Amino acid sequence: MALAGRGRNYPRFRASINAFENLIFRHAWPAKVAFRLGLQNKIKTVRYTVALASYPAQNPSLKIGFLSDFHAGHATHPKMIQRSIEQIQNENPDIVLLGGDFVDFDAAFMRDVIPPLEKLQPPLGLFAVPGNHDLWSDDVLIQRSLQEIGVKFLINDGLFLPPPFDGIYLCGLDEWLAGEPDPARAFAQNGKVNLVLMHNPANYLDIKIRPFDVAFCGHTHAGQVALPFQYPLILPRQPCCRKYSYGRYQVGEDGRSSIIVSSGIGYHFLPLRFFAWPEVVLCTIGKQ
Repeated sequence: MALAGRGRNYPRFRASINAFENLIFRHAWPAKVAFRLGLQNKIKTVRYTVALASYPAQNPSLKIGFLSDFHAGHATHPKMIQRSIEQIQNENPDIVLLGGDFVDFDAAFMRDVIPPLEKLQPPLGLFAVPGNHDLWSDDVLIQRSLQEIGVKFLINDGLFLPPPFDGIYLCGLDEWLAGEPDPARAFAQNGKVNLVLMHNPANYLDIKIRPFDVAFCGHTHAGQVALPFQYPLILPRQPCCRKYSYGRYQVGEDGRSSIIVSSGIGYHFLPLRFFAWPEVVLCTIGKQ
């Protein structure tokens, strides 16, 4: 049986994991211990530059901040969430995209997300999609609490950015595993440049025949535990998650579309990461 959210495909073993965490990890002691030992500390900044022939010549370059997978809960210390948001703020992006999984299992942990996030006010706003954990917990509460601080959700929806970024279309998809993605609705309009926000690399199956330039997602944690040279040991079982586990990938018939997969910020179950470090993403898109 699923939790309070509308999510699909909620496996029974997750209910057992949730019950175990609530019993054994009460008061979020794993995150507190890991943080005190320095196991949750640095957050790297990863930068991408995307040059597009279709980018309107009269537009300034668009600077995008991307944050994903806070996983607020027993395994993620609140200061990791706070620091990641401050790190993005210091970069002064034009727009910030939020890739979902705001909480691990319990929507009450939005208390660790809202206070730092409401201080983040990029000129073009903040846009979000839900992750599978959000949909399995209480997506109504999560979405409402974020909307109250000005975050706009793009769930199978899209919009054109305002001037001076004319011709740039941004759309978002519902999560592939737990939600109900509707690419036809999300791509009801198209711009000279088309950006996609999604949680799961598996959503590429929804958009691969659509005209997109850059898609942003998280979900994989880059394995959370990996071997050197970024080889993830454990990844979600959904399609595309191993093929597109971390970094930037050129996709499509002509290789002109990009998927950017972030390792995210937070921690799931274990309060540790190895060779899959937490990160914030800065992506600058401009004319080729």
